[in-house]
Amino acid sequence: FFSTLAASIRNISNKFGVVHLYDEATVSSNINMESLLYTITLEHDKSRCNSNATLKATDTWKTIVITSSENRLLPETRMHNKGLDARLLSFGDLRYTDSREHSDRIHDFCNRNYGILGKNLAKYLLKAQPDEIADKYNKCKESLRTAIGEKMFFDLTERLVNEYALVLMAATILAEFNIKIDIEGVTVLLVDNHREIAERSNIAEKFYNHIMTYVALNPFSTSLKIDQSKNTAAIIDETFLKILTSHGASNTELVIKELDAAGYIYRRKHNSIKNRLRFNNVLTSCYELYMPTEGSDETEEYTSLEYILTNYEGIDKS
Repeated sequence: FFSTLAASIRNISNKFGVVHLYDEATVSSNINMESLLYTITLEHDKSRCNSNATLKATDTWKTIVITSSENRLLPETRMHNKGLDARLLSFGDLRYTDSREHSDRIHDFCNRNYGILGKNLAKYLLKAQPDEIADKYNKCKESLRTAIGEKMFFDLTERLVNEYALVLMAATILAEFNIKIDIEGVTVLLVDNHREIAERSNIAEKFYNHIMTYVALNPFSTSLKIDQSKNTAAIIDETFLKILTSHGASNTELVIKELDAAGYIYRRKHNSIKNRLRFNNVLTSCYELYMPTEGSDETEEYTSLEYILTNYEGIDKS
C-alpha cells in the first residue's frame, strides 16, 4: 500500500480469481485505509468522466486480498463503520508454533509445495459439481453457527459466517488432499474472531453505559434534564459530545448513529435526532436518551407505543 489510493486500486484492476498478497501492509503512504478497503470489496472503481464529459470504462476485479502486518490495518484507537468488520477478517497474535524445529519443517513444506496446493485446489473446484461445493459450503456454515452458539449471535453474525465458511471449507478440502490441517483449531480461531468483533462492534451499548454513568453521577448538572414521565435523560449537545470523546470516541457521529439505530435515543420529531428543550429557561439543542427501566427487559422501553409512534411514520394510532 506504499502508493496513492488510485495506484493501489489500479494494481488489482482486471484481476479475476487470483489472490492478491501484501506483505507489511501497514507500511503505507498514509492513504485512507477505509476508502481503500471499501473500494476493494465493492469490486469496481468509482465512475469517472473523460475530459469531454463521456463516462470512462470502470475498472473491475474479483479477488481476495491477503495481507500481513505488524499492526491491524484499522487501528482500534480509530473508530470505523462496523460494516468493515464483516469485510475485513483480521487475526492478530497468531502463533503457529513454539518449536524452532517445527518452524523449519513448516518453512521447508511451504518451499517444496509453493504454488502446487493452490493449483490442485483450483483443479478440484473446476471438476467438482456446483451442488457438491454448495453442500460443503452450507455444512461449514451450519457447523460454524453451532460452534458460535445462538446466544452469541449479533447483527453481523450471518455476514461473518458466510466469510468464515469459505475459510473452513478450503481447510476441509485441503484435508481431503491428505494435508494435515487442524479443522477444530481453525474453527476455534474463527469463533474467537467472531466474539472479538461482537465485543468491539457493540458501540451503542458501550457508550450508552458511559452516558448513563454520567447521568447517575451528575444528577444536578446544569447540562442535564431528567423527564420522569418519559423516563428520559436529556444532555446539552456540547456536553454530550464531550462525554463521548472523553471515553475514546474518535468519530462521535458514528457513535450517535449507532445509539440511534439501537433505539437508545428518544426523538421528539421523527426527522430530527436532536431535540430542543429548555435548560435554565434557555431553549437549547440536546440529545435525549431513554434511561434503563428497572425490572424490565433491556429493550422493552424502546418498543413502547409512544416510542414507535414518535419514530416511525405511517402507523395508525388506533
